[in-house]
Amino acid sequence: MVLADVPVTSMVHDSQEHEKKEIYKARHETLETKLRWTSAFYVGSIVFMAVVPGFILHPFILFLYLLSGLLVAFTAVRGITGQLLTPILQGGLSVAILYCFPQSLQPSLLYMLTGHIVIPGIFYFCVDSYKSQF
Repeated sequence: MVLADVPVTSMVHDSQEHEKKEIYKARHETLETKLRWTSAFYVGSIVFMAVVPGFILHPFILFLYLLSGLLVAFTAVRGITGQLLTPILQGGLSVAILYCFPQSLQPSLLYMLTGHIVIPGIFYFCVDSYKSQF
């Protein structure tokens, strides 16, 4: 029986591949954490803008704003909506909620609607910059 000296390149290649997978996994987890916190802050700011300048205090209506914020955050993070469509979607959902529940109309709703159009633009900018880093 003759043993030949064969270089073990497969183990080196496997360890490099494993190392690359670990780095990719760590980057992915970091990105997901950043996007999760950014989305939570975005949804909280949408509800905050409905409460403070909009004077909307009805729990069901606030829940609808929460759901609209979650929907917009999901579509922006997944890349379904772009830089222009994200604020339009949030503004449209906010106007639809106001149209369906006219008892929540207040004089300062213009500030709330302005916030519901500006904040998604800032949110999409953050999501896009986080994704471009990785």
